[in-house]
Amino acid sequence: MKKTSGILIALVMLLCLCACNKSTTPDNKSTTVSAKENPTLQPTTCDHDWKSATCTTPKTCSKCNISKGGVAHTWKVATCTTPKTCIHCGQTEGTSFGHDFGSSSSSRCKICGYLPYSAYEITVRFHYMRPDGDYEGWDLWLWAPEGKSKLDPPYPLEVDGDEAIGEFKVRAGTSRIGYVVRYGEWISKDVEMDQFIDLTGITSGTVEFYVESGKEGGELVVLYDCCSGG
Repeated sequence: MKKTSGILIALVMLLCLCACNKSTTPDNKSTTVSAKENPTLQPTTCDHDWKSATCTTPKTCSKCNISKGGVAHTWKVATCTTPKTCIHCGQTEGTSFGHDFGSSSSSRCKICGYLPYSAYEITVRFHYMRPDGDYEGWDLWLWAPEGKSKLDPPYPLEVDGDEAIGEFKVRAGTSRIGYVVRYGEWISKDVEMDQFIDLTGITSGTVEFYVESGKEGGELVVLYDCCSGG
């Protein structure tokens, strides 16, 4: 009896296994489906085709859309003129610091050392030469035709050997300076006509200007420290 019961149980299990591998067709007939014919019956893996990560999206497979890794910007700190900026994608955050000139707008920035164009100066050394070597009572009258520099004449001419020298400063962007070498309070002029020093293109540094008594015009010598532009 026990032997017969065991055989019956085995037959029932076999019928159940056969039913698991059968499916029903439209005409209600059963058919056996193998794992080979239906891939869903067996595990599958993706041959990933990874799309590189960016600052805002992780590494992603273009086939199965699975993602790996995190996302993050690599920031370059803000400066006086630019906000915090990602070195990879260029995204910015916040604002720039702005220059810190302290109490004077004509000084250099305390953070980056920037000197605004308006604070650049040109130093002019004016050399006046007289054949008789007599410079008593002579001085220099100056003006800026364009109004870009404020001048406060008269300027003294200090004797230095066989010449007299006057020195003054003008702001960047000043292209011409008018001058008259005069004696006393307009008792006489070395040359009657108004004359000019051409500073076109010079933005900073030192220039020397040489004038001979009784002659119109002069010679401009640009020194090594001069900068030019615009």
